[in-house]
Amino acid sequence: MSSPPIFADAPIAVDRVDASHFSADGYRITDPAALLADLGVTQTVPVPVRPGGVQTAHAGAIQDPAGSAVGSGTKPAGSGGSGAIYAAFGDLHPVPAMPETAAVFNSSPGHGRRVVHTYSPHLRESPDDAAARARVIQDVANGYANTIAAFDARSADLGADGQLLNLVPIAAKIFAGSFKDPALDHLHPSYTLVAVQLAAARAARVPKLAIWYFDPAVRAAADAVAI
Repeated sequence: MSSPPIFADAPIAVDRVDASHFSADGYRITDPAALLADLGVTQTVPVPVRPGGVQTAHAGAIQDPAGSAVGSGTKPAGSGGSGAIYAAFGDLHPVPAMPETAAVFNSSPGHGRRVVHTYSPHLRESPDDAAARARVIQDVANGYANTIAAFDARSADLGADGQLLNLVPIAAKIFAGSFKDPALDHLHPSYTLVAVQLAAARAARVPKLAIWYFDPAVRAAADAVAI
């Protein structure tokens, strides 16, 4: 059995964003719909917010916000959201080396075949900088775009699990850097949900999507994002 292909394209470019769509500190997108319209997204797709850990999803593919497991050459291990996924799927094979924002399905022939690893981008700049905000949206959106493309290529082989793609926030905690909203200790969901919609708008085919939030406060913030 051949290894699943790595998807490492960068189909989305965000050159600039209007500061009026953001909070003054840059931690939050205050008008996601207007920002998406500025970026050419005129039609959005349903992305229901699910409570809890994504590893508990009974059906569908499961996105892993991968970090240190990428290219380690060993069975995936970690903490946080990724660690919970790795604990739930004990048959996972090592995650191959790949660039940030790339995505690949695990090569396990068992239950772990449901897991798609997305290498979370590192958000290294400051939310004070408008250009940095644009790059964050671009990088996170490309991570989701590659995940959707990987799912589209793999869905036929997943059987019943090929009908739904369960997403998670990427670059949302450790990798969020200075973009972590101090009030949430997390990348604000407005960035994540705008990025998901931008990725969906650029996709050749969009599957049924859902996004999972474990932390109740962050989940409430996600529920409040108006798109």
